[in-house]
Amino acid sequence: MNLLLLRLNIPTIISQEINNDLSKFRAILRFDYDISDLTEANEDLLKQLGEILPEGATISILGSADALGSSARNAQLTKERALKTKAFINKQFSGKFKIVTGQSREKVSEGSPEGRFINRCIIIKVKK
Repeated sequence: MNLLLLRLNIPTIISQEINNDLSKFRAILRFDYDISDLTEANEDLLKQLGEILPEGATISILGSADALGSSARNAQLTKERALKTKAFINKQFSGKFKIVTGQSREKVSEGSPEGRFINRCIIIKVKK
């Protein structure tokens, strides 16, 4: 019986711990005019986000709307967008995160269609 002995030189694998500083993290989901339903792309993004965020993280969901339409409707849209996003995250990742909702105060100039589009969104911020 012949035995073949191999001597392998396996290099040391360098590992480094990554500091996941979430203090500056933000995700922005866009919405069409007068719509509060999440798109499939938004749902996919939220699923990916939920997979990588640490359990117990606090997610702030801040809704926003453009200035077109009545202020009452825009306030309703702002709230609906945030609550639908919260409901989706809770459905996908029940109990994994603490979620708070509110209204975004961050707005860009609405002097153009692009500015109004940017304001039709939710902003997601995360804290550990």
